[in-house]
Amino acid sequence: MQLQLFPEPYCICRLDADEPVPDWAIGTFVSVTRTPDELSIVCPDSVIPEAGLPAGAKSECGWRYLKAVGPFQFSEVGIVASLASPLAAAQVPIFVISTFDTDWLLIHRRFSTRQLRRSKQRSITSSDLDLESESSDKRLTDTQ
Repeated sequence: MQLQLFPEPYCICRLDADEPVPDWAIGTFVSVTRTPDELSIVCPDSVIPEAGLPAGAKSECGWRYLKAVGPFQFSEVGIVASLASPLAAAQVPIFVISTFDTDWLLIHRRFSTRQLRRSKQRSITSSDLDLESESSDKRLTDTQ
């Protein structure tokens, strides 16, 4: 499986369920999900307003995302599990977003390449993967 790492830092925000989708929820990669319990927004750190989030909102910034290069058919099973299981075993928390064509895993940048190597997930632990890097995106290929 080929993965693409995007170095720009992202923020995961939780707003009250009845909040309108804010104007700042923009970017080339944005996810807005409303449930009866919350409004979740994933967006670049750089678009979070200087004035801050609405009262009662929560956020955690500094995430990077990995794209499982697709598209994948709905009949292809185990894509997220094959990526998430070894990361969980290495104690690396993730935030997953699925779209029609592919899956995206957000990993906090505080987790080093060494921790990802412990995950034994070859496509993620390539020596080219450096979560602290600010360089352009990198393509990783599973060597199985």
